[in-house]
Amino acid sequence: MSEEFQTATHPNQFALEKSMRTLVETGGPSPLMQAVQMLRLWFGRPSFSPKEYFLYRMYQPEDFKRVKSTFVSYSENTELCRSLSRPEARERYIDVFQNKLTFEDRMAEIGVPTVRTKAVFGPCDGDRHHRLASRADIEDFLRDASNYPFFGKPTGSSHSLGVLSFDALLDDGETIRLATGHEVALTKVAAHIADTWHAGYLFQDREKNHESLRRFMGDAIGCARIVTILGLDGPEILYALQKIPAKGMIHDNSTSTAKGAVCPISKDGVLGRISGFQTYGATDSDYWQDTKTPVTGTVLPNWEKVVEICRAAHASMPGMGMVGFDVMHTDRGPILGEMNGNPFFSLLQGSIQVGGKSPEFLARYEIARRMSGAARA
Repeated sequence: MSEEFQTATHPNQFALEKSMRTLVETGGPSPLMQAVQMLRLWFGRPSFSPKEYFLYRMYQPEDFKRVKSTFVSYSENTELCRSLSRPEARERYIDVFQNKLTFEDRMAEIGVPTVRTKAVFGPCDGDRHHRLASRADIEDFLRDASNYPFFGKPTGSSHSLGVLSFDALLDDGETIRLATGHEVALTKVAAHIADTWHAGYLFQDREKNHESLRRFMGDAIGCARIVTILGLDGPEILYALQKIPAKGMIHDNSTSTAKGAVCPISKDGVLGRISGFQTYGATDSDYWQDTKTPVTGTVLPNWEKVVEICRAAHASMPGMGMVGFDVMHTDRGPILGEMNGNPFFSLLQGSIQVGGKSPEFLARYEIARRMSGAARA
């Protein structure tokens, strides 16, 4: 596979051998002890994977029992989410969660801002979006200099799999400069998209972080991960985290070579300390790309609006007990990047070590089940 597309087509793979070796080098258990601990977790109830063993620091004796009893494992995450919603609601809205075009159309109906899609390659219902039916159509779109800059991503993927960020069409009219710095033949880009993402690929406006956040985020969008849950008075925030891209990345997900950052967001929209959970031996910090001005204490722009659009989006889907959102902070206000009917707790649990089955959360799940009607289903 061509080098310029490597980071765009490879998700963040978990390297077991490397993780074990690094843990030993930083003073952790021996490889044999790690293997024994991981096997006990794998065959236990609930079952925790080897990746979770490292992510949740389960090799630390002082954390082991707390993690086992209060953390939601990968193996039980989906079942927990499903238990909070009525089955018919999950079925009704599944396409909103899984298809970015359906999500965009649904949010437009209720007046919630999302990223604007400029064109679509592959299957596309209706006529709201400009459809590219062939490789030649993609080439024509790429040759239009007025479309730049823009962002590309598969219709149904996650974890930034398949994303490309397009900076500009060069003067020769046949070469594209990507945000990674690579300069690639236009025809090669079109062939890559048509051959790899024939199930559907979107070309969207490329957003920038709000000017107040660029000092430590750069230009690549860093999304707030917000999970809402039904309360007695409608949807409310269960937890909120801010993802911060690694330097030089075009997205805010970590890869095997570049680790992004995560920090908690308070109920008032204030950023807490950056967690070092994704890098062995790293400690929590107040700083990221800008080492002179702290991230900690930063007030996110338009926080009340962020909360408003998440609550509105959740409320538009009656019967859903819990929904996850990725929210972009831009100069034109907060906009939704995507939503998820099965939000995973791994980012929360790995970063600030708060378990998804902590007593406070369990009490709120019971309320959500009653309010969604899941308790009666």
